[in-house]
Amino acid sequence: MLSGDGDDPMTKLTDTQAVILSSASQRDDGAVLPPPDTLKLTGGAFTKVLGSLEAKGLIAHQGAPHGDDPPPLRITRAGLQAIGVAEPDTTPVLVTDAPQGAPGAQEAGATPQEPQAPTERTQAATAPARGKRKAKAAKSAKRGKVASAVKPTPRTGTKQAQMIELLRRPEGATVDQIAEVTGWQKHTIRGAISGALKKKLGMTIEATRTREVGPNKPGAKGSSTVYRIVG
Repeated sequence: MLSGDGDDPMTKLTDTQAVILSSASQRDDGAVLPPPDTLKLTGGAFTKVLGSLEAKGLIAHQGAPHGDDPPPLRITRAGLQAIGVAEPDTTPVLVTDAPQGAPGAQEAGATPQEPQAPTERTQAATAPARGKRKAKAAKSAKRGKVASAVKPTPRTGTKQAQMIELLRRPEGATVDQIAEVTGWQKHTIRGAISGALKKKLGMTIEATRTREVGPNKPGAKGSSTVYRIVG
């Protein structure tokens, strides 16, 4: 199946989209939700990815609605084809009782024969194909997990980059020093250190509590915490 641009949909998938489709393909009902645990997207970002997949026809609302809510999102046949795990077309060919070549056999109301049950030979032939599809789905899911494990790179020229530059100094930086350079509030800085830097970027932050004592020092009131990126 080709996209509107004439390209294979697989070439248009991001790693996040591939993970979502692979996860849905491995569920009996093809449900897209809940998202796989490997995804870190939440809120608007995840909704945007779902909208993109739905616009491409790779997922759609299918089945019975849940109360006032629309039917659940499920992976479509185009979505299965996009990740290389679409089921083959198993629609049986209907054979009529009319002699071969007889004109108007279908139009005359000839009764089709009942499709025969699959034989052991047919089942044996399709078994390798099912195994191949499962292997492709597992490979796509593994690729998505590896991609989601890669830590993002901070952008340059931003206030976050300025904060990282201060924290990379051998002497590190205090919250007051970072606030003076970036103009951020102190609670914003602390949240960025514990959230964006530690969790999102995977940085190791060392916090050292110091107390200024001695002549002309304010004592305990002069205590401060110095943060520094290590490793």
